[in-house]
Amino acid sequence: MREGRSNGSPVRQLLNEGLDPRHVVQVGLGDFSNSAAYAYESLDKGVRIIERDAFHRQDAASIARHALEIASHGGRKVYVDIDLDAADRSVVPGCPAAAPGD
Repeated sequence: MREGRSNGSPVRQLLNEGLDPRHVVQVGLGDFSNSAAYAYESLDKGVRIIERDAFHRQDAASIARHALEIASHGGRKVYVDIDLDAADRSVVPGCPAAAPGD
């Protein structure tokens, strides 16, 4: 949700182009490296967020199914973007925005 055009702004760009935020699901966001203001703005617009900690309570397949149900509601096509900076830096050393976490 960052302003401008950067690796942190594709969701904002999609919403600005008219994508219905009720069909946007951001999975794996960690509070360590994301602005609370952007998170609140996303939620206010109707974007669904499944935080990184959800993976401690549910398996990845269940989380993926839930996210796909939201994104594809009404038979919509789904676009998937995998952002590696949600992974721990130890497993994606070439990703400069990767943050520590589990």
